[in-house]
Amino acid sequence: MEKLNKEAVLKAIEKADGHTILAPDVYLNAGLPSDFVRSVTRTLKSGTGKAALYDPDGYPIASVDGVYGLDLLYTLADRLAVVYGFRHGRGSQAEAIQKAIKKHYENQDV
Repeated sequence: MEKLNKEAVLKAIEKADGHTILAPDVYLNAGLPSDFVRSVTRTLKSGTGKAALYDPDGYPIASVDGVYGLDLLYTLADRLAVVYGFRHGRGSQAEAIQKAIKKHYENQDV
């Protein structure tokens, strides 16, 4: 398993939230290893209501290949053995994980 670069992780978590699905290239360009990005890339299927997926022009789509930001954050936290609190809401959970990962790296710099 390839080591995760601190700067790449910090850059990547700024792009990840609890709602957005981004192209794998976004995280590759942030510097995350390709094997890691492949491991969190999925085909996500559209649902109804809040679970519906849309293309960049706002048209509904059936599915998309991409990286769901909250999945990326959960996986990074697991790989780094970072402990974070449970939050209600995807955005709040993403923020809690982001803060815990940043704190993890701050503690390493001491």
